[in-house]
This record gives sequence, structure tokens and C-alpha cells, in this order.
Amino acid sequence: MNTGKILFVGCGHMGGALLEGWTKYGGLSKEDIIVAEPSDIIRKCLKKEGYKVFAGLEKLPRRTEIKAVVLAVRPDTFKEVLPLLAERLSPSALIISIAAGKKISFIESYLPNNPVIRIMPNMAVSQGLGISGLCASKKTKSEHKDYIFGLMSSCSRALWLEKEEDIHKIVALGGSSPAYIYSCALALQNAARDYGLPEDFVSEAAVNVFLGSAVLFARSEGSLSDAVAKIATKGGTTEAAVNAFNEGDALTKLFSKAMKACMARSKEMSK
Repeated sequence: MNTGKILFVGCGHMGGALLEGWTKYGGLSKEDIIVAEPSDIIRKCLKKEGYKVFAGLEKLPRRTEIKAVVLAVRPDTFKEVLPLLAERLSPSALIISIAAGKKISFIESYLPNNPVIRIMPNMAVSQGLGISGLCASKKTKSEHKDYIFGLMSSCSRALWLEKEEDIHKIVALGGSSPAYIYSCALALQNAARDYGLPEDFVSEAAVNVFLGSAVLFARSEGSLSDAVAKIATKGGTTEAAVNAFNEGDALTKLFSKAMKACMARSKEMSK
């Protein structure tokens, strides 16, 4: 990789999560990074944390040496952002996109000489517990791939994808998955309300159930099936509940339906 700064164009929820993951777990320092962010609130927070921040790409000094750019803005703003980058970047600068709806070919139409890597992470990268899928353009060198894969592996379970189309699968499996788990916790909370337990207890219990279960599994050995079997003893109360989930393969079918809807929308956004 060439020398220079990593420029984050946008630093909202997902960009901020990636920034946090790379600095916490990937060995990057705040001095390695500059941010172009239009939101006053986000800029103030980042400045308070010690980052160098600009209100937009127009404010970025043209002499700034950039080795990589993280595109963390909404896909519908790419048409405004990419021409500004084309004026400011050298052809060796690596373009990293975390947008679900924009293909490598779209980015190359504005930056034809730059190597491009698409990453689909999820919010848990901020805690070093994310998952991410990566795919690269033909112009991307092995040194670029190794560098970015190292950063993503520091904060997630990272996977190189065989083809760009597989990004949609990562969106459905990982990118959107925190919301799946939160929805499950919310469903548990709503179901528990029907039994007359105190509201504040039910709300906390629903969260603790998921957090505690994740920690228990992380500290155990064996597969998820083993973990279920360990708790769902023959003839017991948990087995009765698990059998209700498994009737007609209902839970798997529900998740499959959700993931298919997610992938369909991701493909729609890429057109």
C-alpha cells in the first residue's frame, strides 16, 4: 500500500462502526484517518474524540495524500461524491465501498483507474464481533486485498466472495442480521407481556436472554445443535418449546422468507 491517510467519506452508523472497529482492533490510529462528514453533530463528536474532520470533500485540501477512501455515504449520493473524488485522488488510491446498492462497475465509471473493493460488514464490527464479505475489482492488487482483509479480520469473521453477486447473500446473512436478532428479542418481550409479568422486568429479561445465551455459547464447545440439545432435555419443558419452533420447520422457513426479501431488495437497489 502507498503512504497517506484513510479518508472516510461519511461517518454515520455503519461508517462509524467500521471506524471504531479498525481503531479498536485493527491497529489504526486516529492520525491515520481523516473524515468528510456533513453532519454538524457527527463532526463535533469526532473532533472531540481527536479525529481530523472536514464538512465535505470540497473542504479537503487538494494536497492531502490519500491512500484509501471508505465510501460510507448513502448510495443515492454517489453521483455527487465520486466526481469530487476523481478530482482529488491519485490512480493508486484504493476505493472501499460499504454501500449495498452500488456495483464495482458503477464506481469504476467515475474512477476507472482506481482499485475498488466492496465490503459488506455489519454493525457488530464496532465490537470486534462482526461478519463481512469482500469482493475486489480486477485492478485490485494482492497488497490491497491483504491490507483490507487484515483490517476486516481484526473486527469480523471475514470472507472473500467468489463473485460480486454474492454480496446480496452477505447483506441478508450479516448486514441486516442485528435487526433480525433484535426482532426476535422484541417478539419474546411481546409474548411475555401476555403472561402478566412486570413491564420493566420483561424488557430487561428479553435483552439478557439473548446476551446471556450468546456468551454461554461462545464459552462452550460444540455446534449450535449441540447447544440446543444440552438444554432441551428429553421430555422437559425446553423440548416442548423447541418442538413448537420446529413444527413444520416453521422457524427456518420464517428466517428464509426474511432473508429472501432482504436479498431481493438488495438486488433491486443495485439496478
